[in-house]
Amino acid sequence: MENEIKWEVVEELSDEDGTVNCWAHKLGPADYLYITHNHSDMYDVEHSTSYGESRIVVLKTFKRFSNAKRFAEQWILNNYEI
Repeated sequence: MENEIKWEVVEELSDEDGTVNCWAHKLGPADYLYITHNHSDMYDVEHSTSYGESRIVVLKTFKRFSNAKRFAEQWILNNYEI
């Protein structure tokens, strides 16, 4: 697929046993979209920017990773040119 969205594991946020808890897609120089496995055993889709103040905003939370990934990729396609 030509416009495939690539997700990178954020190693620094993995558990001590190496379990992955966060995936990131870089949207711009300081602009990321994350899928984070939270403490409620759910998946947050988060948008991070550093325009002005750095901040992370939870866009939506899902019970399943596959649903979070689908939402995140659609959000990227709707909001960014890839």
